[in-house]
Amino acid sequence: KLHGQAEVQGNALKQVELRCAEAEADMHKTIREKVEEIEKLRKECGLGREGLHNAEVKAAALQAQVTAHAAVELQYAELEAKTNKTLREKASEIENLKRECEVQREGMHKAKVKAAGLQEQVSSFSASLQQTQGRYGDLRVRPPHLQR
Repeated sequence: KLHGQAEVQGNALKQVELRCAEAEADMHKTIREKVEEIEKLRKECGLGREGLHNAEVKAAALQAQVTAHAAVELQYAELEAKTNKTLREKASEIENLKRECEVQREGMHKAKVKAAGLQEQVSSFSASLQQTQGRYGDLRVRPPHLQR
């Protein structure tokens, strides 16, 4: 009877040892899986840090471009303002010159009218002089008795 009990207990012990071995194998498998998961997460985290660093570098480069573009836009705006001011000044200068030209044209017209009037007077005087010379001779030539 003791022998039978020992055998039963031996079988029970073997069952316990077998279950313990299976549990240990499961535990090792679980540990390996967790270690693999940890390594995978570390790798992803490393890639994440690298990606973050790359993103920060790219963001800094983009910010530099934005700053450069803003500076160029400011220069363009200043140039445009100067150009507009210059254009306004030139337009004003052109208008002043147009007015001055108009005044000169009016003056030229008046001078032509006056010149035409004077020309008419000269022609009239010339005709009158020719009539007088026809009647009295050339008044520029002195008659012999008046010559010295």
